[in-house]
Amino acid sequence: MSGSAISTNWRNAGFATFDDYLNPPEATKRRTAVRHERGALEEQGVTIRVFAGEEIADKMFAEMFQIYLFTIEKLYGDGVLTGVSSTSFASDSSAHGPSSARTRDAN
Repeated sequence: MSGSAISTNWRNAGFATFDDYLNPPEATKRRTAVRHERGALEEQGVTIRVFAGEEIADKMFAEMFQIYLFTIEKLYGDGVLTGVSSTSFASDSSAHGPSSARTRDAN
């Protein structure tokens, strides 16, 4: 039996805000890319709202899971994730402490 796994772990390196994340001198490429992406979203009338921890409604996990699947399939191809559902995604996400979700609202 063969299989594969993908795991992404991110640790906050002491950033109190998103701007703190973008501001280190070594983050020039990151800063430029994020500003470009945010500008493109604003031009399309998209509003980004951030939800954290308990603010994330259970119904949001289904959409988050679909976005996650799309990203994994785009990066790694079909068939990477097996036996994973939006329910297990929500359970796994909440088991790792406070998390955040972003929703997109077109005006």
